[in-house]
Amino acid sequence: MEAARLEELAGLIQKAACDVFETMLDLELEARTPYVNQTPIGQSELTAFLGFAGDKQGFVAIHCSRSLAQDFTARLLGTDPSEVDDQESILDAAGELINMVGGNVKTEFASQGTIQISLPTVVMTPKSQIRVKTSESAVLDFDCALGEFCVELMLTDPHG
Repeated sequence: MEAARLEELAGLIQKAACDVFETMLDLELEARTPYVNQTPIGQSELTAFLGFAGDKQGFVAIHCSRSLAQDFTARLLGTDPSEVDDQESILDAAGELINMVGGNVKTEFASQGTIQISLPTVVMTPKSQIRVKTSESAVLDFDCALGEFCVELMLTDPHG
């Protein structure tokens, strides 16, 4: 992938994620250098992803640890992390976060045609590993007051 295209996709990821995390979780994000994931999607304890179809096709995903997902859930619910003890709440919160990030990505792509988004999917295992065939994949690692996580945008070739 060309460096300019990687920067373009990373900018889209950064805007989408920062808007959601700052507004909904009151968390300021600091982005690191973007990179291409040669084997999308990578390994993590929690992967929340959302597909999109239409004139742009692909996925957007959040990858993080279970403990960080628990912290995100607590922030989203306005409670202490120790009070978030059920997996269902964590899965629901992760699904809601990726739904909002994916909605922001959809909005950014709206000028390029019609886009539909899927329902969110959340996988939580000791080390989930999902692979998606893509033509482009940009990953942006983020640091925040609670820890580090990444957001990945994968675009597929609609003709391939």
